[in-house]
Amino acid sequence: EIAGVAATNALELGVDISGMDAVVIVGMPGTLAALWQQAGRAGRDGREALVVIIAQDDPRDSYLFDHPELIFSEPVESVVLYPDNPAILIPHLAAAAQESALTRKDERWFGHELEHLANGLATAGLLRRRTTGWFWIRTERAVDAINLRSSDGKPLDIVEYSTGRVVGTVDLAAGDRTVHQGAVYLHQGEQWYVSEYQPEKRQALVQPASTAGFFTQALSVVEINIISTSKTRLFGKGVISFGELEVSSQVVGYLRRDEETTEVWDELPLELPVRTLRTSGVWIEIPQELLQSIGLSGTAIGASAHAAEHTAIGLLPLF
Repeated sequence: EIAGVAATNALELGVDISGMDAVVIVGMPGTLAALWQQAGRAGRDGREALVVIIAQDDPRDSYLFDHPELIFSEPVESVVLYPDNPAILIPHLAAAAQESALTRKDERWFGHELEHLANGLATAGLLRRRTTGWFWIRTERAVDAINLRSSDGKPLDIVEYSTGRVVGTVDLAAGDRTVHQGAVYLHQGEQWYVSEYQPEKRQALVQPASTAGFFTQALSVVEINIISTSKTRLFGKGVISFGELEVSSQVVGYLRRDEETTEVWDELPLELPVRTLRTSGVWIEIPQELLQSIGLSGTAIGASAHAAEHTAIGLLPLF
């Protein structure tokens, strides 16, 4: 018998939750749809159920708990979906081709970019183009050659050094932050110490670390460059824009913190590659003369931008 389950907000499929009596949600999810979906995990067999929501130290949570009518009286949000996103569509095209060859008629399901994206998969050696369509040519299943849940391709395996057992997996993008050399990785209640990080082999070698006494926190630097601008409009005395961005990030070190007091023990350097992502984004440009007129220095400008960032993170989910 299981008394309770602690899970991420996903609560992986395959778990029989029909007998669950209560749900405790820590912090408001990003949408009402997510809130009711998580609440609906309890009481599925017709019995009454209890759902408890605990507010986190977050301005959005504080506002919603002061105005509960925004939780219980507002309609669930409309779905916002971009099915043509190539980062999402490409691996699904590969998986579809394994089941049945892709043809131009499949544009009705996958959109007008089908031919371009399928040709890209052929160039990458995942599909082969013939006169009748695009065919899966690998010996393994598509799900083993690609990752349908991430745009980073096949995930990185976390392998126990002494036995070769795969403890878990992590997306390559998250690997630099979570299973770098020297990291303490928590998986299913067990602590593991990362003795070797081999992203080129898509694996991290770990050993038990039940008495480490510390946890690790990655340190990274991020640089954002504007590639192109597609939309702009006035925003107060500034300009708000939407367009294509290039985000470059690099994990440069990590902190070791005491697992009881969180006090920093030390800071250790790392030499990891720069990861680059092309994406779409929104940014606000503020005239230099406006900043000068209100007397903000360089340090204060940075602090104000950081505060505005956290305000946006807290408020945007309400819209």
